[in-house]
Amino acid sequence: MIRRKLVNFPDTSCDYRVGPGALNELGPMVKSVVGVPKRAVIVCEEELADGVALTVSRALIDAGFSVSDLSLPAGEQPSTLTFAAQLLEALARTGATPDHPVRN
Repeated sequence: MIRRKLVNFPDTSCDYRVGPGALNELGPMVKSVVGVPKRAVIVCEEELADGVALTVSRALIDAGFSVSDLSLPAGEQPSTLTFAAQLLEALARTGATPDHPVRN
């Protein structure tokens, strides 16, 4: 059973879902937030690339997104300048600009 909770903040809100199969709803949920699906970049640890990241990627593709993946090598810390440079290069390859939303 999937549980859904709307979390409100002063300037925005977040639709939070948890439970078995929740990732399968990710594509339509993200599409409803952005309107017209365009691009998505999935950033994850390398060991998740064939599991959770693949499920997320398929859900976003099914919703109409063009998906790129950026996997972190095992032990890589995302708070380093090296990773920041890799992430910016990956975003540049997708054609992302400062006008595109980036969510973590």
